[in-house]
Amino acid sequence: EGDDVDVVKRKARQALEDTFQDEDRGTVLKRSAQQVLDDTFQDEDDDADMVKRRARQALEDTFQDEDNDIGTAKRRAQQALEVTFQDEDNDADMVTRRAQQALEDTFQDEDDAEKMKRSAQHALQDTLEDEGDEVDVVKRKARQ
Repeated sequence: EGDDVDVVKRKARQALEDTFQDEDRGTVLKRSAQQVLDDTFQDEDDDADMVKRRARQALEDTFQDEDNDIGTAKRRAQQALEVTFQDEDNDADMVTRRAQQALEDTFQDEDDAEKMKRSAQHALQDTLEDEGDEVDVVKRKARQ
C-alpha cells in the first residue's frame, strides 16, 4: 500500500506537473497568438500609413503640377504681352520713321521745286539778255 501510495503520489505529482506544463504551453500559445495579432495590427497600421503617405504625396504632386501649370501660363501670358508691346513699339517707331521720311521727302521736293524755279528764272533772264544783245546788234548794223 505504501508503494501504491507513493506511486499514486508520483502519478498525481506527474499529472500536476503535466497540467502546469500544459498551462505553460497554453500561455506560450496565448503569447504567440497575441504576437501574431500585434504583428497583424502593425502591418495594417504600416499599410494604412503607407497609403496615407502615398495619397499625401500624390496630392502634393498634383498641387505642384497645378502651380507649375499656373506659373507656365503666367510666364507665357507675360511673354505674349511683352511681345505685343514690343510689336506696338516697333509699329509706332516704324510709323514715326515713315512720317519723318515723308516730311523730309516733301521738304526735298519743295527744295527741288525752288531750284527749278531759279533755273527757269535764269533761263528767262539769259533769253532776255540774248534778245537784248540781238536788238543791239540789229541797231548797230542798221546804224552802220
